[in-house]
Amino acid sequence: MKKAKSNVQADAAADDGRQEPYHFLIIIPAYREDAVILPTARAALQQQYPQGHFTVAVVSDHQQEATNRVLAKLPLTLFLPHFEKSSKARALQYAVAHTTSRYDYAVILDADNIVRPDFLCQLDTVCRHGHSAIQCHRTAKNSDGHVAMLDGLSEEINNTVFRRGHNRVGLSAALIGSGMCFSYDWFSNHVGGLQTAGEDRELEKMLLTEGVHIHYAEHIHVMDEKVASSSGFQQQRLRWMSAQLQSLLALLPGCRAALLHGNIDYIDKTLQQALIPRSMLLVLLPVASAVVTLFSPPASVKWWCLTTVFCLSLLAALPKPMRNMRAFAALVKLPALVGLLLRNMSHLDRHNRDFIHTQHT
Repeated sequence: MKKAKSNVQADAAADDGRQEPYHFLIIIPAYREDAVILPTARAALQQQYPQGHFTVAVVSDHQQEATNRVLAKLPLTLFLPHFEKSSKARALQYAVAHTTSRYDYAVILDADNIVRPDFLCQLDTVCRHGHSAIQCHRTAKNSDGHVAMLDGLSEEINNTVFRRGHNRVGLSAALIGSGMCFSYDWFSNHVGGLQTAGEDRELEKMLLTEGVHIHYAEHIHVMDEKVASSSGFQQQRLRWMSAQLQSLLALLPGCRAALLHGNIDYIDKTLQQALIPRSMLLVLLPVASAVVTLFSPPASVKWWCLTTVFCLSLLAALPKPMRNMRAFAALVKLPALVGLLLRNMSHLDRHNRDFIHTQHT
């Protein structure tokens, strides 16, 4: 079987003229995901793609026997590891270590992700342009309640700024943990180096250190379930902030070499990890502006200008269909969520290696 190109510059390679479809390995880590794994596995299997050219592998970790029995009846590869300490990184490493067939690309999905039947057909087309790392367009599959709506809005802003926007100016898109596709040779050679709960940020560091461009496939949608409770939102953001801190500390030592070699992607990613979470800024900037107004009205002008520009930037980053009254109504919930987040900042763990997953019902 002919292997995928090893060219790491995303836009340097043209269509290689191959007629044979690429071979894909779809890996779905599932840690106690009994509530959602079956629809995800079935959607991944129902691809309008040549049989024998893709494999769905579910890493079932601490799931119920009844769930595993159903999974075992599906035409997929079922891994049943027994980890002393579970993590998504360990699940990915286990899948690669126990896979004997050769593939062109590895695809990573979360246990709550739903893909369309033409998902692999679209990926195959994008891969033929020589991309070694691809981030698909992850988007909300639910908007039940203000919290889920806020989570979905945040994701779409990230898609606009850190993925589509970055690609438009020649920079790499940000990875997001699922809906990711990598050259299988590259992935199998690097997955063993994953150690933390922020495995997507570790993969980014490896890719950018080696000068591998990350392409954003905006038209390939991956439906993702959004957290619907305040506690789930808070726990998720705390884990993300822990991963962000880990990533910043890991990236900083390489900045000097990146500057010397003109690796702008690496420097850009380091600066991203130093940013204050957007949800906090959206609450703290108006509060700071109001406080400055009380004590020094002339000095407050620049604060209100900064707040206005920031809010307008977020509005411009939102897709037009999401600029509606439901979205603005959901913002009412944001100050309370940020307040909880600030109160629990002491729980940040820069050594966090626990499995990052969303609780489902």
